[in-house]
Amino acid sequence: MPEAPPLLEVHNLSKRFPIRRDILGRPTSWLSAVDEVSFTIRHGETFSIVGETGCGKSTLGQLIIRLQPADTGSVLFDGEAVFSSSRHHLGQLRQRMQLVFQDPFSSLNPRMKVGAIVSEGTHRLRLGRAERRRRTQEVLEMVGLAHSYAARYPHELSGGQRQRVAIARALAANPEFLILDEPVSALDVSIQSQVLNLLHDLQQELTLTYLFISHDLAVVRHISDRVGVMYLGKLVETADRDELFGNPLHPYTQALLSAIPRPQARGQHRDRISLEGEALSPIDPPRQCRFASRCFRAIDRCWTEVPPTELQKPEHDAACFNIAPPTDSNGGSVMRE
Repeated sequence: MPEAPPLLEVHNLSKRFPIRRDILGRPTSWLSAVDEVSFTIRHGETFSIVGETGCGKSTLGQLIIRLQPADTGSVLFDGEAVFSSSRHHLGQLRQRMQLVFQDPFSSLNPRMKVGAIVSEGTHRLRLGRAERRRRTQEVLEMVGLAHSYAARYPHELSGGQRQRVAIARALAANPEFLILDEPVSALDVSIQSQVLNLLHDLQQELTLTYLFISHDLAVVRHISDRVGVMYLGKLVETADRDELFGNPLHPYTQALLSAIPRPQARGQHRDRISLEGEALSPIDPPRQCRFASRCFRAIDRCWTEVPPTELQKPEHDAACFNIAPPTDSNGGSVMRE
């Protein structure tokens, strides 16, 4: 039986921002935020993008839903081209794919009550007033809030409650796909687990598909089916969650995972990979591997060529000229559990 086509397909997506202009206003210098990123997301899965702050994760999410125009590339949602859609059709597509922002306080209108904020998501459902009120109460209950919260303002809520409101607003449109941009990073650790469990339950109940954006490897490991690692606008490795955490191939991924605190039995030693050198500037980057200046396995061609993303193992891609498993000082695997 042939495999179903992916729900989301991203092909060679790029975005640059002008940061300097000449006397005539023409751009002379560019910041490369997203550079030729490609991946797919299957129906019902959680695909996570992980990387350091400033690597382009949030910009990528906004490009996919066309909150910002892309310079090059394409996005297909359920086979439909997002970038070439008319304004009316784009509105219909956005009903099916919603974005939950990182900071629930700044993303909620402080002058609107929770009920009005959530009911905004029902606009394209063409519901009557009573139906909108019923739908608002329904999604508030889905996210664990009593219907009495509809009469409150965002400043009257805790951070976790505000994030639940933001999720409810996205769910009100009855979407199939959610882009979750650092949805728990602004929350206390105890509240993070509650929101993550909520997202998991909603995915099972409503058959949702997630693009989960985060810098927290522990959170990504908990919620993901597949993971993509970004570095300075480039997607450098993509694999199944267990494969990526157990057998990372790209040196940047290996360095990231070696920094995760893990309990060790007495007498055991686990090396951490320390990165030296300065990170390459994202402003007018040269044509080379963007990780070369910090890489412990860089070879000559890393400084003159951009490594292509190639299939290294079944469903495991990495963009590196010098793939090798991570080893500790005794020759064993750094990632061995």
